[in-house]
Amino acid sequence: MGEEQSVVSVVLSGTKAAEWLRTFLVTTEEVYCPVPKELTQGLFLSAAHDGVATIRKNGHTYWPSVWLCRERPEIKETVERAVKKVRAAVEAAR
Repeated sequence: MGEEQSVVSVVLSGTKAAEWLRTFLVTTEEVYCPVPKELTQGLFLSAAHDGVATIRKNGHTYWPSVWLCRERPEIKETVERAVKKVRAAVEAAR
């Protein structure tokens, strides 16, 4: 993330997924997404190679949504839907 930024947690409802899988971290520049463990293979190496910053919180890694959509196109639609809901929740809280 570079310099220190404010990070807001947004927990989406409406699903039975574990809370950490419904938690998204929002900065002024990006929405960071959780990824189920079975889909993270190779992500750590790719992020390091690309110089992409992740956020660790409560033992989980959160990935920048724009980069994640490029890196894992098979989950792009799911990520984009979630990011839209997260942005709407942040806007509604203002």
